[in-house]
Amino acid sequence: MSRLKNKFINFIYINTRCALGIAACQNFIKARYVRLPNLLDELAVAHGDGTLKKVIKVYQKIDLLILDEFLLSPVSTEQT
Repeated sequence: MSRLKNKFINFIYINTRCALGIAACQNFIKARYVRLPNLLDELAVAHGDGTLKKVIKVYQKIDLLILDEFLLSPVSTEQT
């Protein structure tokens, strides 16, 4: 795939995620955008310090979770 085509596809995905999040918020839907590596790191830290249930409760209150960089890199066994 050419670099220009790759950049165009990435641009479309970014705008789609952004538009989805904005539309959700305009309709009073609780939305959150997060990079999957950051989410996995947050969950791993919460698991380590004993606050995993608290973090999960925060995410359960979200109606729409928009994940970016979904599985672009391998997930370790600790993250599963």
